[in-house]
Amino acid sequence: MTMDTPAGQGPKRVVIFDDDPVCRALHRAVVEECVPGVVVVEADEGIRGMAAVMKHTPDLVLADLALPNIDGRRVVRELKAMPKVCHIPILVISSVRLGAIDVHPMQQGVFLVTKPVARDDLKSMIMQCLSVKRVVPGFEPSILRGEFYCVFDQQAMAFALGTDWRCQLEVLGLFVALADERLRVLDQVRLMRLPHFESRTEVHGMLGSARVVGANRLSYRLAALVRAIEEDDLMLIELYALEAKDALEAAVSAVRGHMDSISREASVEILDRIRARQDDPGKRIGEV
Repeated sequence: MTMDTPAGQGPKRVVIFDDDPVCRALHRAVVEECVPGVVVVEADEGIRGMAAVMKHTPDLVLADLALPNIDGRRVVRELKAMPKVCHIPILVISSVRLGAIDVHPMQQGVFLVTKPVARDDLKSMIMQCLSVKRVVPGFEPSILRGEFYCVFDQQAMAFALGTDWRCQLEVLGLFVALADERLRVLDQVRLMRLPHFESRTEVHGMLGSARVVGANRLSYRLAALVRAIEEDDLMLIELYALEAKDALEAAVSAVRGHMDSISREASVEILDRIRARQDDPGKRIGEV
């Protein structure tokens, strides 16, 4: 068995990068204790670590933030922007203040712990990260569209919704069904046609939905829009509302393409329920 075996086949694989050899040795020992037969690749700085992740597509990445050559925050952002590896969970173990990393941990498949971390706590975190499946059961990875992975974080979706593909399809169908109304609301926010409180409430609701389905770019834009509304910055409200509209349209397009790509694998019953849910967004999923 080589390290180039596709993920999900053969032993679990973990990439560890930390410039401190003592930390690397400790983390390796804990990983090997958690996962018998695991294959571990080590890197002493960020560039080599990123190269190892791209080459081996591991099941988990353990990363420090304070790295030579390239900052660990940038490493995390770069990995999460790459369609090939963005679904891989990253466990950040660092003495750097955790608020300094600008990703939403639960929604981006990034888990954060501060050094020093108790050995049992680290083991628990490693097992938690490895327990979230990266690909929705019932589908072959080959038919998951690249466009979908660019716009959505599959890890975040599995974290929030579980890994049952029927549930995920129903929620994605609802997300698409509500899109037109949310686009209209964003136009109203952009043109200052809603009271301040109502604008903030509406955008907060959209942000929650975007995070549940793992819509990365949309989540960023909506979070920025919420801050602009709170600060009553009219120029930024207009800018971020326009960007949120673009991101929402891209997300809807990706969902539709994704659903088309898996239609052959989904049962007729589930697809009929999704279509019914889109025709009448007022229905609850259980009523369809």
